[in-house]
Amino acid sequence: MPDISISHGRGFEVALPYYKRLGPNRDLTLTPHVYTKKLPAIEARYRELNSLGAFQIGGFLTYGRIEELTALGEPQETGEKGIRGYFDANGRFQLNPLWSITGSTRIATDKTVTRRYDITQDDRLRSFINAERIDPNSYISIAGWAFQGLRVDDVQKRIPLPFRRSTPASALTRRLLAVSSSCRRTASPSPASKVRTRSGPLQARGGTFAS
Repeated sequence: MPDISISHGRGFEVALPYYKRLGPNRDLTLTPHVYTKKLPAIEARYRELNSLGAFQIGGFLTYGRIEELTALGEPQETGEKGIRGYFDANGRFQLNPLWSITGSTRIATDKTVTRRYDITQDDRLRSFINAERIDPNSYISIAGWAFQGLRVDDVQKRIPLPFRRSTPASALTRRLLAVSSSCRRTASPSPASKVRTRSGPLQARGGTFAS
C-alpha cells in the first residue's frame, strides 16, 4: 500500500514500497519517494538469515541542497548541492560455539538529512561492534563505539571513540574490567573534549556489565 503524507519542508509525499522475496531466508524492500518540494529519493532494505546468524542493511539516498542548522537548531538551505543519504545496518553472527560478533552502525551524510526526510529524530547516531568468547569457565568481550553528532554545536573531531575490554579469568575469580578511550582531537582540544575513564557514562556502562 502507498504511504501518503504532507509536510512543510517536503510538501506532498507519496512512497510506494515494493517487496521482493529473494529466497526462504532473505528479502529486499525498495521504496521510491516522490515529493512536491524536493527531488525524488530511493529507500532500500535487505534482510538475510543464514547459518552464521542474521543481519539487515538499509539506506536512503537522494540529491538536493545541503542544509545547515541555525543557532535555533532549524535546518536552513545553503547554495551547495550534493548527494544526501542515510545508512544503517545491524546483525549478529555466531562464528563457532565459543565466539560471536554483534554489530550495528548508523551514518548520515550531513546533520539535517535525517530530520528533513523524517528518518529519525535522534541527535546522535551510534555505531558499535562487540566480539565475545564464552565458555564454561571464562568470558572475553572486546567492544568499541563510534558516534556521529547531529546537533548544531557538535564538533565531530572532538567526539570520543570509546573501547572496552572485559576479561574475567574464571567464574571464581574477581572480574577485571578495563575501559580505555581514544579521542581524535584538534591541535588545541578544549578541556571539555577530554574523556573521563574513572567516572561518567563510560564507566557507568561498564559497571552494569555482569560476567
